[in-house]
Amino acid sequence: MPRMKYLDNFEKTEPDLFHSIIFDFTKDRIKGKKSLNIGCWTGGYEQIADEKIDNLFMASVDIDHKALCTAKENVRNVNFVEADTVSLPFKDETFDVVMMFYVIEHLPLEKEREILKEISRVIKTGGEFICVTHNHQWFGNLFDIAYWTTGHRHYKKSYLEEILENSGMKIDFYELRGGIISSISPIFFYLFKYCFKKNIYRDSNFVKRLLTNEFKKKGFRDIFLIAKKK
Repeated sequence: MPRMKYLDNFEKTEPDLFHSIIFDFTKDRIKGKKSLNIGCWTGGYEQIADEKIDNLFMASVDIDHKALCTAKENVRNVNFVEADTVSLPFKDETFDVVMMFYVIEHLPLEKEREILKEISRVIKTGGEFICVTHNHQWFGNLFDIAYWTTGHRHYKKSYLEEILENSGMKIDFYELRGGIISSISPIFFYLFKYCFKKNIYRDSNFVKRLLTNEFKKKGFRDIFLIAKKK
């Protein structure tokens, strides 16, 4: 699967609506904890966390140098590290919480299990792995252009349970959010991204309000899960 590419004049650290939704989901889990965010890109999530959590102890990794440079320019109290998730540059059981938001579906399929074991390695026993990704459901699949063109993966709960168990983790919380509007939205996201270099999830107050309200309710598009390391 092709890696995400940094698009000049489009990428910013300014958070989009999904950074805000995910921060609300995770904020109580990372307060006072050592946390790691994998696949941080330009640091939108980190900017919110840095602004809203006192004494934040967070490391964030990404493989893209330009994206990390953008993050470092705009977020001060996070340790940004350029690293491949296959070999994280941290000691065993370093973190209380490790997070991965809309990232697992971009990883090479053949390295998926290896990477989850590496993630488990750096989580303390009893610590948490928080993951947000796409649910395998016909309506969401239908409107995700990347699902059809670049192998953007969507997941079934049974498969996630199996690969997490294989990595020494067990799902403790599982919920589906997002519905019809958010499922259709990727078509407009890619249109505005490549034609106008606009991020509708960040730049349109109407879209932000609409989707934020949809994600407050249970739905079907995206998986929000928390697994504990055994």
